Amino acid sequence: MDILNWRAKRQIFYLAIFAALALAILGAAIFWFSSEPTCFDGRKNQKEEEIDCGGPCGKKCAGETKNPAVLWSRAIKTSDGIYDAAALVENPNIFAGIQSLPYKFKLYDQRNVLVGVREGEIFVNPAERFMIFEPGIVTKEKIPARAVLEMAAKEEIDWVRIEKNPPNFSVEKKTFYKDPFPFLEVKVHNRSLTSFPEVYVNAVIYDKDNNVQAASQTVLDAVEPDALRFAFFTWQKPFEKEAEIIEIFLRANQTEF
Repeated sequence: MDILNWRAKRQIFYLAIFAALALAILGAAIFWFSSEPTCFDGRKNQKEEEIDCGGPCGKKCAGETKNPAVLWSRAIKTSDGIYDAAALVENPNIFAGIQSLPYKFKLYDQRNVLVGVREGEIFVNPAERFMIFEPGIVTKEKIPARAVLEMAAKEEIDWVRIEKNPPNFSVEKKTFYKDPFPFLEVKVHNRSLTSFPEVYVNAVIYDKDNNVQAASQTVLDAVEPDALRFAFFTWQKPFEKEAEIIEIFLRANQTEF
């Protein structure tokens, strides 16, 4: 009897474990198929184009987007052994932006030896041409011959759908002084009905042959609707050639507001 009782108890124990597992699986299945679809459930539902992206989801699918294009990148000498890095980038995606795009500037000398590196992150608005600027990269005695901007691959980028109207900024006036040192004053007008906690202002100065002479960036804080604000840029040394073209880029983070 003791042996039979032991066997019976063991069978009951195993049956109880099996029943518990079966109930757990059934509950998970009911939850999986009956829960409201979301853009974070790991499933392709609610007319998503891929799993948790496209369709009603804010996140864009990698196949829908194109990589931002680097139009040019430059290493710009500011003093002996110190260089600024600047690049002009274009996002061709009309309704897709990036909250944080990792990037890396690499400076190479004439023998293609890496002499300087700087990493950073930047937001990217839809259908935008914008500057990436990194000041004061130390190369010591090495002289950079070119600058390369590397960005994350398309598959590694968290694209987000953005269908808001872009900010309406304008440059009302640009005033450049070359003596006693290069100085640029820019009058910025926020024509939007929205206030912005930060407005990024980038300046690029070219010579008559469209070669980049200098670049810089400043940030205007708390820009109210219809506000007129001034941005100022200075450089330590005179430019090698006359400043012929001044290009200004104004932007605010559309991925946040």
